[in-house]
Amino acid sequence: MRERSSLLWVALLFVSAVSCRSVLGLDNLELVDDGATGGSGGTSSGSGGSAGSGGIAQECTTAADCTGALGECDDAWECPANTCVKVFKPGGEPCNQGLFMCSGQGFCGECIFDERRCTTDNTIEVCTAEGEWQTAPAPCEGVTPVCSSGACQQVLQIGLGISHHCAVIADGTVRCWGDDYEAQLGQGTIGTTSDIPVEVMTIHDATEVAVTSMLSCARRANDSLWCWGKLRVYNGTTDDSVQWLQPTEVAADIIDFDLGDDAICYITNSGSVMCVGSGFFDEDSDSDLEFDPDADETGVTQAGPVGIANGLRVSFGDYALCVIDSSFDVQCAGHRDSVGDDSIFDHRHNPAPVPNLTVDGDHDIAGGDYVTCVGKRTEAGELRCWGRPSTWQETPAIYGTATMTAPGVGYRHFCALDGGDVKCRGGCTEGQCGTNENTFLYTATTVLSNAKTVWAGGRTSCAQQTDNQVLCWGNMNNGQTGSYIPCAIQWVSGS
Repeated sequence: MRERSSLLWVALLFVSAVSCRSVLGLDNLELVDDGATGGSGGTSSGSGGSAGSGGIAQECTTAADCTGALGECDDAWECPANTCVKVFKPGGEPCNQGLFMCSGQGFCGECIFDERRCTTDNTIEVCTAEGEWQTAPAPCEGVTPVCSSGACQQVLQIGLGISHHCAVIADGTVRCWGDDYEAQLGQGTIGTTSDIPVEVMTIHDATEVAVTSMLSCARRANDSLWCWGKLRVYNGTTDDSVQWLQPTEVAADIIDFDLGDDAICYITNSGSVMCVGSGFFDEDSDSDLEFDPDADETGVTQAGPVGIANGLRVSFGDYALCVIDSSFDVQCAGHRDSVGDDSIFDHRHNPAPVPNLTVDGDHDIAGGDYVTCVGKRTEAGELRCWGRPSTWQETPAIYGTATMTAPGVGYRHFCALDGGDVKCRGGCTEGQCGTNENTFLYTATTVLSNAKTVWAGGRTSCAQQTDNQVLCWGNMNNGQTGSYIPCAIQWVSGS
């Protein structure tokens, strides 16, 4: 691209199909060359403008034939194809006593040619050949709504809580918003409550995130588990709670994890189910399920096994821990009304299989407040739930049709896919069922179509459509616009 070539922004216009807000955005934002030629860009040295007055090419046999002054960011003359050209110093080379840098295109400026960054208003800036930042004409919105790592990025996954939420972005960063009274937004401080999503510090390779009332955790690309916020741990009358102001590794080599109100549970790569946190509201339990193991000598609370050695998928709602094991049993422990067995009359302290429930390797499990559901992940099948989806349902019951997949469970409500339709059921007092109603839905009711993923948690639900746009409904917390119908997340103030 020559030194002062024009820039053409290619943008795809999106208008939200929902009535809550019109959305204009950029998709697949890219810089297009207008046909100019010249330096190689980036941080490498490259051929620059031809020598001679007025830009007229100067012929040469060797570089020694080339004349003319070299600029501060020009390195030397070269003579390719019998034409004199300047070799630029690499981008980033200090110039003007270190106050500026060489752009890599022969200019002393404030940035390196073609370098990109994100502004606070969710807009991309690109460095010109002259070393100056140039702003894109519109912010990142629509299908790629988040400006991160100098590009408009997609949202990959969302963890929904009661007072805060977090999202995994395509570049591996995590954005959280809502309450931060225990550092659950990952900013290294307490009390920086944010109306808009803020980037969690030090996490750049997240693949999954989960949140609970005061805690956030992310699984990273190397299968380690990192958490931030507060984990409440009570050992009788002793408070052994742990505070993590910034992401801290709590486990390595995991294959699955989930969070409860006061606990973290994960499955190691050997299949062992480990948990740490407070117990199932019964401090006198003598079971394997002690969620309050003693702190070690350094004061860091340690996880302990819960009596399942062959786990595949784990779910921890507020009242029950449930695990799909390698024998395809669903084992649960916890509140007597939430473990899927109506034959018991006390809390279940040791994991035991849910009677008359058969699953396979394609099944997933999700737990929330009082409710646990199992359903297929990719293939169509029956969605079975127990707990309190309407009245007390102590054994697994079929909800919806036999073509359901991908269950997500929140605060007394749950959602799943039926083909490409998102269907929700349960308590909808804050719009979490997405049907523009403040009522209780006794049947699985369609919210939107053309979806491929659905998430639920707290009093909020979200879905990703087949074009990768993410829409949410329910209580979005703080400055986010709570809605009884699907709406886009606000990634910047006033969006």
